Amino acid sequence: MEVVVMPKCMVCGRAFPEGQGIVLSRGDVYLSFHSSRCAAKFLWRLIMDSEDYECIEKQVKLLVKELEELLEKKTVMKKI
Repeated sequence: MEVVVMPKCMVCGRAFPEGQGIVLSRGDVYLSFHSSRCAAKFLWRLIMDSEDYECIEKQVKLLVKELEELLEKKTVMKKI
């Protein structure tokens, strides 16, 4: 019998089936959240508890600008 290891939410501790939840992996960082609410809690803590916000501030501003431009393009396309 094969043992299935389910990811476990790092915020609330709940295990969830593979294919559900939010799992992010890059390099040696592995983040797993059973819901968008847990992911939002993690993001909130990451930003608010960061001692050196300047290290991510540039990337945050670039991403915000990119997303705003995409939304603007969407809005223009819908008006036509």
